[in-house]
Amino acid sequence: MQLAQIKAGNIQLCSERLQLTLMTAADWPNFYRLQSDPVIMQHIGPILSEAGIRAKFDGRVRPWNGQEDHWQTLIIRAKSNLTFIGSIGFRFDSIDLQRVELGYLILSDFNGKGYVTEAGKALVDFLFNQIQVKKIMARCLCGLPPVVNNKTTSSKE
Repeated sequence: MQLAQIKAGNIQLCSERLQLTLMTAADWPNFYRLQSDPVIMQHIGPILSEAGIRAKFDGRVRPWNGQEDHWQTLIIRAKSNLTFIGSIGFRFDSIDLQRVELGYLILSDFNGKGYVTEAGKALVDFLFNQIQVKKIMARCLCGLPPVVNNKTTSSKE
């Protein structure tokens, strides 16, 4: 694997409509916006306190030190006007097995427009071709109640 490309912190990816760059300290307001949005977080987990979100952010913007479980988070922006869309990232689940996990968060205004698919393809291409990982995985949270009109409903209704 070519792990030096991660250590250099120079990950910048482009697709037809998107620009993906490693998250920096300047991205705190956007990270906080994603992590504190109840519509987004209902699919991820509980909303942390601002201090908890800040601690998570600080862990994401520090340079990769070669350890598993350290998320490398990229900010997704529209190429045309640099509008913030969301974030996508990866972490090594197992360096020995050359396996990474992907994850993403996207603002609700941009759902259904193919942005996550496009960003995901760019990141997968980078991971397979530049880093030369062997496996990519993503987790799905099952058992969450469906969302209808931004309201959670139970499956018993």
